[in-house]
Amino acid sequence: LGNAVGTDGSGGSRAGARAARGARAARGGAEASSGASAAAAAAASGRPGGKAALPGATLASRVPKQRQRRAQLDMRARHVRAFRAALQRQQEQVTADVGLPSAALLFHLHTVAHAFAAPLSPLQLWRLKRHPAVAAVRRSRVFQVHGAGGASGGGAGRAWASDAASSSTYDADAATFLGLPGSLWQQAGGQSSAGTDVVVGVVGTGIWPEHPAFDDSAFSGVPVGWQGTCDTTADFACSSKIIGARKLYAAYAQSAGTPDFSVEYDSPRDMDGRGTWSAGVAAGISVTWPSGAVTSGMAPAARIAVYKAVWSGYGYEADVLAAVDLAVADGVDVLCLTTGAFGATEATFFTDTPFLHANAAGVVVVMAAGDWGAPNFWRTLGLQIRVIDNFSPFYLTVGASTIEGGGVVLGAVSALKSNAALTAAATNASITAPLSATAHAAAVQPWATAAPVVAAFSAAGPLVWPWYRARPPFPTNAILKPDLIAPGVNLWSAAPATAMGDSGGLVNRTGTYMAAPLMAGIAALVVQLRPTWSAAQVMSALMTTARTANTQGRPIRTQAGKAATPWQMGSGVVNPAGVLDPGLTYDAGEQHYRNFLAGQSWHRTRKRFPTAPLRRLAPRNLNRPSIALGRAKGETVVRRTVTSVAGAASTYTAEVVSPHGVVVTVQPTRFTIRPGESVTIAVALRVTTKAMRFYFGSLTWTDELGHVVRSPIVVQPLRVLNWCIGCTKAGVIRWPGPP
Repeated sequence: LGNAVGTDGSGGSRAGARAARGARAARGGAEASSGASAAAAAAASGRPGGKAALPGATLASRVPKQRQRRAQLDMRARHVRAFRAALQRQQEQVTADVGLPSAALLFHLHTVAHAFAAPLSPLQLWRLKRHPAVAAVRRSRVFQVHGAGGASGGGAGRAWASDAASSSTYDADAATFLGLPGSLWQQAGGQSSAGTDVVVGVVGTGIWPEHPAFDDSAFSGVPVGWQGTCDTTADFACSSKIIGARKLYAAYAQSAGTPDFSVEYDSPRDMDGRGTWSAGVAAGISVTWPSGAVTSGMAPAARIAVYKAVWSGYGYEADVLAAVDLAVADGVDVLCLTTGAFGATEATFFTDTPFLHANAAGVVVVMAAGDWGAPNFWRTLGLQIRVIDNFSPFYLTVGASTIEGGGVVLGAVSALKSNAALTAAATNASITAPLSATAHAAAVQPWATAAPVVAAFSAAGPLVWPWYRARPPFPTNAILKPDLIAPGVNLWSAAPATAMGDSGGLVNRTGTYMAAPLMAGIAALVVQLRPTWSAAQVMSALMTTARTANTQGRPIRTQAGKAATPWQMGSGVVNPAGVLDPGLTYDAGEQHYRNFLAGQSWHRTRKRFPTAPLRRLAPRNLNRPSIALGRAKGETVVRRTVTSVAGAASTYTAEVVSPHGVVVTVQPTRFTIRPGESVTIAVALRVTTKAMRFYFGSLTWTDELGHVVRSPIVVQPLRVLNWCIGCTKAGVIRWPGPP
């Protein structure tokens, strides 16, 4: 039956992710409570899900709330080691009960999940499913790295060039387009200090350590509190820049055979290239090339930890989850994944609970939306199960957009100044050869000149479910994804070399697998400059301050020339200039997410958290900076809790743009809030139309200090004519035509 991931339901996964945590600023000098009680003791969680339900849409409450420090898991604490040993013994007892030899186990997970991975016979699978200590058993899905064949926009990048007449007009790149030099880099003390001692983890195909983007001459030692290790081999070694590297292929070897090491390295070294590209965009240092080009990652002073769980373009879920487990235990601050599973027949919010625990541990997880494009008629018929990858609320899902149209784009700092200096970028080769006039003209892309533009290949919502399934195992379209967009078109980044000993060069790539690490780098800067924020607050700040207008001051458009909707761009394009002072944040802790899971399935949630206090939380009331309603009819009340992170008290006023055919009422419409306080608001949405389409609006809070806190609204009336076969009263939400 291939690989299965068995999750023990003793509640230990909570403790593994939240025990023994100290101040992140102090980097690991922490006291911790003992035993399983550590699970409930540590993380800064804001628990809006635990408040009393608001009657109707007329009542609001204000609850004082203390600002807490982001904390870091201390895996070396004595009681944490003892607890992990207890989890290990329990897993060994379960495997012995079902007749599974301990030598057959592929992985033990003790941090983001209390789980193990192993090949199972039919009898062992039958026994494991019926074991009283096991919460769930599922097949280890195949994960594909985005951009690996078949994905529109993935694979080889399209060169972005300008003609001689316009080359002096456009001098654009991702960092200057987003305003990093005058915002986050400046506030961090300059580009060379941006991301200092923040650790960015990259799960993917590995890294090319000799590349100039990962030179460690300006670094020394490792950040205090770092607990990771390096899989050193004859062809790979870590440094003060790349402070951790692991290879994981046990599940891959079990299912597909040992990787072909004639085309792969038996080490964390990257042969494919995508891991090196991602690490370079997120945290590569500034490099000046012979051609005059200057490239840099978003957080050039950050450290990098690499987890190679993808081999020859794809991997297995057990390997990926083992990488996430190691990353959180090692002490990463931001974790970037650019993988997505084939199909969604087994995908639910429950399969993503390891990322819930990573979130609770204070790790900001960033994932790519996928390069599958927008929904279309054929996907609606069920020929493709879903469109967007990574749809759970526990992490940031990032789509791709363009930057300034017509200019030469570099992955980070500065563009080439003249056409004569323009150089060809090829994977596995240094850039040295100038482009010919013919190649130059052929490379020009017919994008709109106003930026950003949502790329056509960038996966978009809403989620699609096949016609042959009467009801999906998750609330479709109750969670707005992607969360936001970031530059991901024709970015230059680090590329591995063709042979050992070479340093590598540059490559031009396009895809959401470039946008996600770019966002991870920006998140690393926020973590550096706002260490007291929880992971949910970091995500909230990035979303509520996002821009919805292009460089011409008009609404962001798609590559097809139509106005982009929240299903395509989420909250908008990331805006580093405002992210450190969002005014209000939508916080959510581990208990709140558990209540959300309980609202999907009480039985499954109780099996996973047998001792945790649970309350059912409707998906619409998940405390996210966006509102999405599928199957809406009559009046529906949505509740949100906002927490002030401003430096002074201020009064906020609601500004509502109601979706067509929907009457939106907010209570209160005005409130005064002091730093650290929280206010619960109620939003009533009354549907007055039966037209078969999605409608879009927004809720924006503004104050006298200049804060603008915007949340998109998406509503679909219940009575729609679904383009599907076998629609039932379960109300399956399928794509009802173009918005």
